[in-house]
Amino acid sequence: MFNLNGQRVAALHSGYLDAGYQDFRWNGADGSGQQLSSGIYLVRLQTEAGMLTKKVSLVR
Repeated sequence: MFNLNGQRVAALHSGYLDAGYQDFRWNGADGSGQQLSSGIYLVRLQTEAGMLTKKVSLVR
């Protein structure tokens, strides 16, 4: 997870996963457990085939 300034605020997973369905949930906290403010954040998925970045809204 990144804020709109490009700073990493949390990592849902780091490393390799087996092929297939994966499910990760974000509780709105940063890497140290502090709750983040409402706003737009970026989620990045990187695979061998490329990278995908999507915007998500955190509403409190």
